[in-house]
Amino acid sequence: MKEEIRQLPPFSLPTSTIQPDFQLSYPYSPIYPCPSVPSPSFPTVNEALAKANSVVPGILQMAHQLKSPEDIDPVTTSLGLSPQLFNFQMATRVTTPIGKALHVPVQISKREGGRKSLYYLNPGEEVLAGVYVIDDNIFYRFVRRMSGEVIPAQTGDCFAERIATRDGKTLVMETGRLEVLDPRLGIGLLYPEQQPSVIAARRGISIWIFWSFIKIDW
Repeated sequence: MKEEIRQLPPFSLPTSTIQPDFQLSYPYSPIYPCPSVPSPSFPTVNEALAKANSVVPGILQMAHQLKSPEDIDPVTTSLGLSPQLFNFQMATRVTTPIGKALHVPVQISKREGGRKSLYYLNPGEEVLAGVYVIDDNIFYRFVRRMSGEVIPAQTGDCFAERIATRDGKTLVMETGRLEVLDPRLGIGLLYPEQQPSVIAARRGISIWIFWSFIKIDW
């Protein structure tokens, strides 16, 4: 007996009677006008340069020589403002005669902007070893080898550290004796030529790590 196949009525979705409780209108986000404010008083070019020169000495000299971005490198070099190879990864907190500071060393490197190890300075030679950052000021840290006859420097050799402003004014100079702790890694300390009681209290003693690359307090 053949089975009959029932035909189902076509399927259709019911019409929703729910209406949204809001209506979208375009543009979606209204544009609000900027509030009316008095026009600011902008500095002149000369005022801007004078302000910059008070913060970074040499700006006015550069302004007279620069004509394009390509001129910055040769102009700064000609004015003695060459970039230095600072290594911010090796910065340390230290105590200086002018206050607590962040010391950022110049990389010991033969690349442009690098410096020699302080152990390998010739007697009388001075290099920029790093900078001290105190509050919002930067001070140069120069180190000069004062005595000794051989390279590298040996225990007992004298060094002088000079702290100067960015415009070259020397603020303080101190001398100390080198004590080599490990010549293989260039680890040593520089202690001030003062009374034994001061040295015993560990005041003013700097430790040189990796041939004077990193400076820390003892």
